[in-house]
Amino acid sequence: SFLVVYKNTLCSLNRQSFSLVPSTDTDIRTLQSEVHVADSNERRPWSDLKVAIYMTTHLSAEHLKFLNQCWPSAIEKLPLLRDAHLIMYTSANITEDLLKKLPFQSITVKTYNETRYAESRRKQDGAIRAMLDPFKYNWFSNYDWVIRLNPDVLIRRDEWLRMTMLNETVDAILIEYIKGRAIHTDFTAFRPSAPRKDKLYESRITNAEFHMYGGFEHLIQSGRLQWLPHAERTGGAARVVGKQADVIHHHELVNYCPDFFNVTQEEF
Repeated sequence: SFLVVYKNTLCSLNRQSFSLVPSTDTDIRTLQSEVHVADSNERRPWSDLKVAIYMTTHLSAEHLKFLNQCWPSAIEKLPLLRDAHLIMYTSANITEDLLKKLPFQSITVKTYNETRYAESRRKQDGAIRAMLDPFKYNWFSNYDWVIRLNPDVLIRRDEWLRMTMLNETVDAILIEYIKGRAIHTDFTAFRPSAPRKDKLYESRITNAEFHMYGGFEHLIQSGRLQWLPHAERTGGAARVVGKQADVIHHHELVNYCPDFFNVTQEEF
């Protein structure tokens, strides 16, 4: 493992050290920024929460487009992202140039080795492992909330999300995939203590959306969650649209970046 530290001065980054070496599941690459923090009296209550953006990706060409063209402006504009810490879970190699474009409070990269299944099965396997490894290795223990998403899932507005995360009666924010059976894995927000880890570990389900449902079913039954408002499923794939939805998962949205926040074209 190794540490990469940058000092953020007037948006410039001063390189101190960097290395790209083979890593394992337990290797950590951390990019930390020293940023000016306003006096606590000036900060909004939501900023007291420590939030992790847990990004799962194979770093496909499409994901790289979103990371390069959309995420820098999203982090700059949205307080929820700007104050958050990124944990990236990937089977790909990460470059210094990519990390420098993502001004989170810190960045930690966790890598894993892909299975040798066919592509569709590899994606499902990776998505399921992404909800097993963090609890096995306690990656989330220092955070109040975790927002799991993919690079092509964009947050357009964050006021409702921040308000809901401050609600002590809410332990998760979910998007329904199939009523009573499956929830979206491409966007899931939760307190780290909320999921039933035993249900996730013991499940033999090979579909990620159905597997995820088992870990959150108790919250659905108890009502300790909020469904993301105005989210609409489109087509058979795991895509989320909605003109008023705060979160959008649609591959065409990259064409409107960096200023994608108020796009209301018919397809969205």
